[in-house]
Amino acid sequence: MSQFKWVIIILSLFSCESMTNGEPALASAYGNKLYLEDLKEGLSKANSYHDSMTFVSSKVDGWVMDQMQLRVAKDKLGKSENIARMVTEYEKELYLHQLNKVLLKEELDTSITVAEIDTFMARNGPDYLLSEPMVTLLLIKVLANDESDALDDLWKTEDLPGLRVTARQLNGLAMLDPQRWYKVSEIKSLLPQEVNEEVNYSKSSTKVKIVDDDIFFVKILEARKIGDTIPRTVITPKIKKQILKVRSKELLKDWKNTLYQNKIKSKDIIINKLDVNSSLN
Repeated sequence: MSQFKWVIIILSLFSCESMTNGEPALASAYGNKLYLEDLKEGLSKANSYHDSMTFVSSKVDGWVMDQMQLRVAKDKLGKSENIARMVTEYEKELYLHQLNKVLLKEELDTSITVAEIDTFMARNGPDYLLSEPMVTLLLIKVLANDESDALDDLWKTEDLPGLRVTARQLNGLAMLDPQRWYKVSEIKSLLPQEVNEEVNYSKSSTKVKIVDDDIFFVKILEARKIGDTIPRTVITPKIKKQILKVRSKELLKDWKNTLYQNKIKSKDIIINKLDVNSSLN
């Protein structure tokens, strides 16, 4: 059943005299009205008539409850200068936040060069040192009974496409991205203690080990120890975010200063100097 038909049926179940644009109100409270139009975004996600009815019923109940509580609050508290002030302040913050988002979307240059990343890392070197070892590696785990000369040859020649296909066919575990860095603790958590005890995680090395019914092929390609620089592929996304954060602040600061100067020149804003001594006297 189409969403349009659901809407017609739902409307027929709500008998209200109040109308807007030919649409009956779903509920009324203290002069305020809730219309189906107000719920269209959530209603469009419903997959059935039952889901639509449940959604509308829930929203109507929630809206009515909010209206009742709001009326009680206004009657009990009366006009509150503090609330009015907070509403004004919140409105201001929302406008400024949305303005900043629009400005950044329109004006911010998000392209970042390798040279910029290198410069940023050089300036903040101590912030980009490893607190635990990391490695790149190739790793396969399959049932020992499934080991074959073909698999051994693929492993020895580092035929990654062939290894991926074979591991998938054997329902094995395969970690075969030579560019991806892993924390050593992550890898150790995946392997039996017997394998971890024999794998050298501090330098390039290869180990093939059978444990119970499984055979593990592990090759450490590159290793970095505690205190080494975090690998570029790991840290680059974070550095880009930091560079854009700094760039965003500078862009907004420059825009505000330019706006200020222009408005001063055009006399749209006037700042009068206050003679403190005269005021005190």
